[in-house]
Amino acid sequence: MSQSNKIEEFMQRNQKHKEHDVAISKCLKDTRKVLDDLDFGSSDLLSYIPKVMLSFTLHSVYQNVDVTLYALKSHAYSTAEALSRVAIEHSVNLIYLLSENTKERGISFIKSYLERTEKASSQWQRLAADQGDETGEAIASQKAETCRFYQKLFIINPGLEHIPGWPVKIFDLFKSVGLEGSYRTIYASGSNSVHSLSEDIFNIYLNNHPGLPREVDMNEASEVERMSFAVFLSMSAVYFFNLAIVALAVKMEDEVAAERIVQAREEIEALLSQHHEDLIEDRGPFT
Repeated sequence: MSQSNKIEEFMQRNQKHKEHDVAISKCLKDTRKVLDDLDFGSSDLLSYIPKVMLSFTLHSVYQNVDVTLYALKSHAYSTAEALSRVAIEHSVNLIYLLSENTKERGISFIKSYLERTEKASSQWQRLAADQGDETGEAIASQKAETCRFYQKLFIINPGLEHIPGWPVKIFDLFKSVGLEGSYRTIYASGSNSVHSLSEDIFNIYLNNHPGLPREVDMNEASEVERMSFAVFLSMSAVYFFNLAIVALAVKMEDEVAAERIVQAREEIEALLSQHHEDLIEDRGPFT
C-alpha cells in the first residue's frame, strides 16, 4: 500500500474520534449525578480530613474535565492533554486515599504537605538571603515557620508518629493501587504536553524538513493524530474520575451507587478499547 493510501486510511479512521466528545460529556454528567446522590459529607464512615480532600478534589477534577471538553471543541489539543493528565493524577490521589485507612491516609497527606512546603520554603529563604533579597527572605521565613508550627500539632498528637508520608512520586501512587500499567500507557504518555511539547515540535520538524521529501503533506495527518490522542486522554480523565467515585461508593458501602457509576462508564470503556484497536491498526502509518 502506498504511503498516501495509508495516510488516507489513518485519517478516515481517526477523524471519527472527534465525535467521542459526546460520550465523554455524557459519562461525566452521569457520574456527577451519582456523586451528588452519595452525600459523603454526612457519612460516619469518613473522618474530617478525607471529607475535605474528597470534596475539593472531586470538584476540581470535574471542572478540569469539563474545561477539557471545551478545549477539544476549540481544537486546543495540547491544553486538553495537559488538563486531562492533571485530572488523572488527582483522581489517582483519591483512589490511593480510599484504598486503605482513610483517616491515616488523610493525615499522611497533610503531614507530607507541611514537610515538603517547609523544606521548599527554607531553601527559598537561604537563596533569598544569599541574594540579599530581604523581602523574599522574610516571606519564605514566615511560611517555613508556619509549616513548622502546624507540624508540631501533628507531632504532639499521640499515635500519629507511625503514619508514613504520602508518596512523593506519582508512579508510586499508581503502582500501590494496581494501576502501574495505566501509568505507563496513559499518564506518562501525556507528560510531553505538560513539560515541553517536544513531540509535537519534532513532528512539525519532520513534516516540513526540506531534506525529507514526502508523497503527501503530513501536517494534516499530524493534526488528526493530535486530536485523536487528546480525545483519548480526555476519555481517560473521565474514566479515572469515575474510578475514584466507585472507590468512594465502595468505601461508603453503597453497592447500588457503585453499580450505577460502573454503568455510567460502559460506553467510555468501549470507546477506549476502540482507540487501542485503532492504535494497533495505525502502527507505522507514515513510513
